Amino acid sequence: MLARPRLFRLLDRSRGAPLLWIAAPPGAGKTTLVSHYLEQRSRKHVWYQVDAGDRDVAGLLSYLALAVEAPGRRKSTPRLPRYGAEYFASLEDLYRSFFRGLFARLGEPATLVFDDYHELAEDAEFHRAVCAALEQMPEGHQVVVLSRHPAPAAFARMRAEQRMTSLDADALKLTQDETRRLARVLRDKAAASSGSQRLHAQCEGWVTGFMLLLDR
Repeated sequence: MLARPRLFRLLDRSRGAPLLWIAAPPGAGKTTLVSHYLEQRSRKHVWYQVDAGDRDVAGLLSYLALAVEAPGRRKSTPRLPRYGAEYFASLEDLYRSFFRGLFARLGEPATLVFDDYHELAEDAEFHRAVCAALEQMPEGHQVVVLSRHPAPAAFARMRAEQRMTSLDADALKLTQDETRRLARVLRDKAAASSGSQRLHAQCEGWVTGFMLLLDR
């Protein structure tokens, strides 16, 4: 992977906000950047891959519970609450109880990542659950959302209260130096020397575009 200290510093600074929203088109390097950052910082995390089937929250809560509940847990440790009929009248109670328990199990400050968030519809219940997670999240933890689109209206309050920070496509674009170094990572000596400036201009900083041009 290409180390990107410039962006790592931005991600370090973003940890002062509960929510980081990274919005950029496909191939901009969102997933690679965040996964590499978490690895390099040895940051405890849970990674949730969103898909179009996540309209309700049953799957969300079930998979997050699987991520934090060890198979050999002691019987004295209660299970996290599950989505069921007893909560249909007040899903907010379920969310509060669930996410309080989830962050308690994570213990040390951790990052909760939602990748491909653009797969969700504007009116998906999933948004309310994520907002509830942010309300129950202790200081030091962070939610990171990777999406092709800006945050939907459900997160307007977070934005208004300045509890949300963001990175856009321009921030993720390769600089000329990063283009040269990426060519070296990919072991393309010609592009790393005389050709990098021309290819950088052609791809306009788009990571996948640069790699496609190298293939040509």
